[in-house]
Amino acid sequence: MGGERPLRVDVHTHILPETWPDLKARYGYGGWVTIKHTKPGHADMYKDDGTFFRAIRSDCWDLEVRLAAMDRAGIDVQVLSTVPVMFSYWAQPEHALDLAMMLNDHLAKGVARHPTRFIGTFGGGFFSA
Repeated sequence: MGGERPLRVDVHTHILPETWPDLKARYGYGGWVTIKHTKPGHADMYKDDGTFFRAIRSDCWDLEVRLAAMDRAGIDVQVLSTVPVMFSYWAQPEHALDLAMMLNDHLAKGVARHPTRFIGTFGGGFFSA
């Protein structure tokens, strides 16, 4: 092995688009999650009734910020998935499909931009560039 260090893979990381449409307006009923950017590099997620869900930082949507953090931590590859609250199992099937496609497309673009650093997963399957 000649002193090579093993590949370091983080298998549990979440990613979201920086913004997404108003899903309540898009689908005509509530229960969805919204995002509000509060200051550079920070955002809050809310249920669409205004209830705070969680705070997130730009490493959740900005792949360059994420890559820099990975490099500092010595992580070679991350397996990316969406934040589970976005699965929306309770939604009407056609709306859940639309949202899943939106989130999968976002994941796929990130993997395609950095195919040696990211692997994407959604719903139990994996994809890479």
